[in-house]
Amino acid sequence: MFDLTKQTARVDNLNPKPEMHGAEEVKFIDIKLKADLSNTILDSFSPTLREALFCAGPQPDMHGHLKHLKHPELGVQHWAGEFRPVVLQIHGSGRSAKDDMVFRETRLSKIAFEPKEGGTCAFVWNIRVQPNEADAGRLFGLMHAEVRITQDMSAATTHEGDGDE
Repeated sequence: MFDLTKQTARVDNLNPKPEMHGAEEVKFIDIKLKADLSNTILDSFSPTLREALFCAGPQPDMHGHLKHLKHPELGVQHWAGEFRPVVLQIHGSGRSAKDDMVFRETRLSKIAFEPKEGGTCAFVWNIRVQPNEADAGRLFGLMHAEVRITQDMSAATTHEGDGDE
């Protein structure tokens, strides 16, 4: 569900969140990401979701893409729960994987999307990561920047909550 590969996304906000784990303070950063994605990603949430929100319209294209909104009045939709563990890879500007930041054991939550005419959806979601000091600095340097991300949810399970634990 909601797997992305080298997808362009915007780092919309970063929020440091220290938590006490027993006597130890653990530092996390919540990353708010935004991306316009093809409505086909909705099929990974539910096999009927895209067809519930989009139709082919009066003149379908030759590939049968669902591009027209059935209910434009619906606006922003929310997907409940949080998902963990998720692997987030933020690809660096270099050609080598060593320029990438890879975060394992992250928590994805607060998924919202707005279906758009033409067959896209504007997605917003949060991922909580536990960076080392160097990656924390690199993340803050990416604030409001467009980045390429790979998001792997293959091992993720759904948990109740919205990510504000």
